[in-house]
Amino acid sequence: MQSIQMEASMVNAVCIGNVSYDTIEFQGRTISSPGGAPYFISKSFKEKGLDCRIVAKAGEDFKKRHLHFTNTEGIQKCTETTTIRIYEDENGARGEITRYAGDIDLLQIPLQYRSVPVFIISTIMEDIPIKV
Repeated sequence: MQSIQMEASMVNAVCIGNVSYDTIEFQGRTISSPGGAPYFISKSFKEKGLDCRIVAKAGEDFKKRHLHFTNTEGIQKCTETTTIRIYEDENGARGEITRYAGDIDLLQIPLQYRSVPVFIISTIMEDIPIKV
């Protein structure tokens, strides 16, 4: 139990949400990259020398190399990763979810994450039901 508490004390935050593959279509160009708020938030923390763990759904198609900057223990496996398409049409920029990985199981948050002082909750399609 002591090792769990020691590891958790080194973690600055936990971000709950979905990682995704984003496809951006703009002016005839298409760019694809990993995305989602947990991905960018955790990466930003790492750039500042801090540790932000991720609790998210990700499919086998989401490469572990995309998460090299964080511990992947909170990644919940599913069939396919959420994908988001961002494009421009006559009405301006649009975004749509083309594939949804599914709901995050809050009961599966690793025990050592539960004592972390900061939780960042990033919802997509109202995937995290919160009752106060």
